[in-house]
Amino acid sequence: MGLMGNNSVLEYGFNTTTTPYEPHFHNAYELILVKAGSACIRISEKDYILNANSLVLISNLEEHSLSIPSEVYERYYLILSHHLVNEYIVEPRLLFLIKNRPHWFEHVLKVEESIHLIETSINKIIAECSQKKQLSACLISTYVTEILILAYRENISKFQHNFKPITKGILEIQKYLDEHYLEDIQIQELSKKFFINKFYLSHIFKEATGYSPKQYLMLQRLAHAKDLLIHTSMPIIDIAVQSGFSDTNNFIRSFKQHAVLTPKKYRLEKTTSDLG
Repeated sequence: MGLMGNNSVLEYGFNTTTTPYEPHFHNAYELILVKAGSACIRISEKDYILNANSLVLISNLEEHSLSIPSEVYERYYLILSHHLVNEYIVEPRLLFLIKNRPHWFEHVLKVEESIHLIETSINKIIAECSQKKQLSACLISTYVTEILILAYRENISKFQHNFKPITKGILEIQKYLDEHYLEDIQIQELSKKFFINKFYLSHIFKEATGYSPKQYLMLQRLAHAKDLLIHTSMPIIDIAVQSGFSDTNNFIRSFKQHAVLTPKKYRLEKTTSDLG
């Protein structure tokens, strides 16, 4: 496994382990390219069989788990930061692949025709990460863009009938929520800021992204809170405040409703499983 010390690619590598993965998440965006073997993956209550020449797309809001009945399971993986995605990926259809999840979305795409080009791009990203040269984020984003374009082209039939064009306005609103989710944001104020009727805003935002603005805001806050619970020893009361919640009780109630566990039990379970 590789770890990158900048704000571009957080983890990267090629893995052949057949150890299963319990439900977990990264507050970042993950791409997995399956080279050989097979596995079963669950992403946000959807189940898929992974085979060779599959590209998996996981957003920062999605918990996922993996079982590997096969004796062989070889894959590349990239965990992309918010900075890379939000600052360098600008084409709406590519952002859609990474971030948005309407009910018909499929997380696993076959890339048989473009497998060698995608593998080459991933290896270029890994090489760039390990060298840590100037302007690496710019170059890495070019390779990531190429991967997404190739996957989109090869699977165009999955999108052409269902895909709702994401307007510039929706992109601006989504990016605003990505950058300000820790603040006190009201939908009424959001609609005024972007000059859109609040009911129409909720309708078109959900149609384009798969989430209502309120859901998206809450999920971003909870993803941030999970990150702090797993990777810090910060007290629950401080995590609530630093995750954009008005009070601790509201945070605990919202967290349990989403994750089933209380924040305290979630921290204990996830940190214990990480140690294992």
